[in-house]
Amino acid sequence: MSHHIARTIALIATVALLQGCAAVLASNEPYRNALIPQLQQGMTREQVETVIGKPDQVMVFNNTQTVSWDYRYTDSWGFLCLYAVNFGADWRVVSMVSRRLNDGRSGMN
Repeated sequence: MSHHIARTIALIATVALLQGCAAVLASNEPYRNALIPQLQQGMTREQVETVIGKPDQVMVFNNTQTVSWDYRYTDSWGFLCLYAVNFGADWRVVSMVSRRLNDGRSGMN
């Protein structure tokens, strides 16, 4: 087998692997739906990250000395949702809230 053919095969294999990783990441939203019930008040940020992973967005609220970790997920009815895990100054969960971002129909926000 020529060096060129071997490099082409390696490139194709790499692209296929990356596409597989992208599919796993894209499917993470529905997967998060099953993890959310495991989160509890009082958990540390390390515990939250162990359960549900790194947040999609972080918001700092200096006036209340809190930080919100936001996660997007798809709920059981197909609605795109945002789940916020709010930490106090001691980096323990003080509250959690979920809200729907769309009406569940494809392409609607």
